[in-house]
Formats: sequence, structure tokens, C-alpha cells
Amino acid sequence: MLNTLARVVVLAVALGASLVGAGKSRLPPRSLRKTTRRPDPAEQERQLLDKRASAQCNSARARIVGALRDTGKSVDKIQDAQVKSAAQAGLDQANGGVADIAKSIVKGQDPPADSRDTVAAGLKATNDALGSGKSGDAAVAAAQKSVGEAAAAGQDVLDQC
Repeated sequence: MLNTLARVVVLAVALGASLVGAGKSRLPPRSLRKTTRRPDPAEQERQLLDKRASAQCNSARARIVGALRDTGKSVDKIQDAQVKSAAQAGLDQANGGVADIAKSIVKGQDPPADSRDTVAAGLKATNDALGSGKSGDAAVAAAQKSVGEAAAAGQDVLDQC
């Protein structure tokens, strides 16, 4: 048994060595090699600016998602059932628009304009609902603040993306 195992190991090592040796190749002739050209400085600058804009765009997108999450947490704490229900409906609308935009981004497509309009309409509906709430309710005040932050981040998305 041990002798058979030793033979298998020796054969495996020999086979491996022959495969490694067969994998060696020479470089193609100089005439067939690709030549690399140096990028134009103006093109490099444009690419750098695109990357910065992309980072600012992604930052704005993250801010609106975070602000919508914070708004949802505050809306959950609102005591007035009508205000809470209306604010949640607007928030659901805004989140639906954000979800549609995210799906298109993942697919490599441009976000549809109607999804942006859906987000804006949802933010407005949420803000309007919160405006009808009691001014002394801390949850309403917190939700108003975070929906305002979401609106500002949404404007940044429009400006940066």
C-alpha cells in the first residue's frame, strides 16, 4: 500500500514538472509586441475630474439614502396616526423611486427621469404630511429635519450625477 502511494506521488510530481516546463514560452518578436502610448495630459485630467465627480455623486447618493433611513426612524415614533400614515406613504414613494434608480445603476443604465420625479414627489408628500403634525412633537421635528436633509442630498445628486 505504501509502495503504491509512493509511486503515485512520484508520478504526480513528474507530471507536474513536465507541465510546468511545457508552460514556458518566449516573448513574441518585437514587431508583434503592442506599443503603449502615453496618455494625453488633457485626457488624464478629464479622467481625474470624472473620478472626483463620481465620488461626489456617490457621496450624495449615500447621503440621501441615509437621510431617508433617518426619516423613517423618526416617522415610526410619531404619535399622531394620521400624520404618521401620511408621512410613511410619502416616504414609501420616495424609497420606491430610490430603489428604481439603484436598479438601473446596477444594470449600468442611466436612472430614469420619472424615478427622480417619484423621489421628489415622495419627499414633498412626506414634508407636507409632517407640516400638518404637532409642532411640539419631537419625532415630527426630527423627521422634518431629516427629510430636509434628504431633499438637499437629492439636489446634490441632481447636480453631481
